[in-house]
Amino acid sequence: MEEIVINQDTLQRINLVTRVTSARVKDCIDEEEIIVFIIEKGDISLAVGTKGEHVARLKKIFGKTVQMIESVSYTHLRAHET
Repeated sequence: MEEIVINQDTLQRINLVTRVTSARVKDCIDEEEIIVFIIEKGDISLAVGTKGEHVARLKKIFGKTVQMIESVSYTHLRAHET
């Protein structure tokens, strides 16, 4: 399994999103035109905010498209394999 490395910039982005949304953020993927945050299962509503207000605010802060994805456990997916 590949080692996950979180650098200072990633940590700062995660901390900012946590402060803005109160959601538990597991990771983020920052590309040129989009930043994707992986949100702990059950916290996606907190992350997005009412009518997407948190996503809109974060889009202004980061200056790029922001997407929130709810984390899924691998064991849950594996249990449903046929």
